[in-house]
Amino acid sequence: MNQQGSQPQRVMLYLSGDHPCSYLDAHIARTLFVDPNQAHRQALYNELIHQGFRRSGEMIYRPDCTSCQECISLRLDVDQFKPRRTQQRAWKRLKDNLQIVEQPAEYNPDHFTLFKQYVIHRHQEGEMADMTEIEYQNFISSQWSDSRIFAFHQKDELVAIAVTDLLRDGLSAVYTFFDPNLEFLSLGTFSLLWQIEECKRRNLPWLYLGYWIKGCKKMAYKNQFHPHEAFIDGLWVKNSINKPHQKII
Repeated sequence: MNQQGSQPQRVMLYLSGDHPCSYLDAHIARTLFVDPNQAHRQALYNELIHQGFRRSGEMIYRPDCTSCQECISLRLDVDQFKPRRTQQRAWKRLKDNLQIVEQPAEYNPDHFTLFKQYVIHRHQEGEMADMTEIEYQNFISSQWSDSRIFAFHQKDELVAIAVTDLLRDGLSAVYTFFDPNLEFLSLGTFSLLWQIEECKRRNLPWLYLGYWIKGCKKMAYKNQFHPHEAFIDGLWVKNSINKPHQKII
């Protein structure tokens, strides 16, 4: 990172040991972390997201696996986005029927109840289903990030939450969860469509979607938003997630 008239900031990185992959069965993963004591992490985060890094709680990280390169960062140029018919239908169905409230990324018991319902339904075998209130709070926010919660209500009933980070050049869709009993409404799709429109309202060019992983059904929805850019071989390349790629050392 280098701002005009200043010296480049040295970034300290740590590499984890091998651990089971959270997304692909029988895969071994490694993770690259930014030093949690690194200064100016919000400014650094704004730069490192351009290099495929993400935020989870206080940590800025990126997969760094030796034998697998399936985690591919995606972002959308919101002005170029072209919704599919199914996305258009989801937007028309909900845009006038939901009320969206922007809130700080803080613990809220109603939000946590909805989160637990969602992860028990979607991730029953994973660690997220066992999260406590404190672990949930530490997951959605950090002391340094500019994070928001967009709460979606239908007739005063909370139906979805989009945890979102505000960046210099866009929004980062950190995590979205919704009432699993309303899955037929395509609330997850609508929340991303709404964040695309929110980028436009804030004059921000990019919506960062996080990692798309071939073979992981839970991440398949990210490949439905076009035209996107994929971070491959150290470059952002339009609509290239199905092309062969190599590890950048």
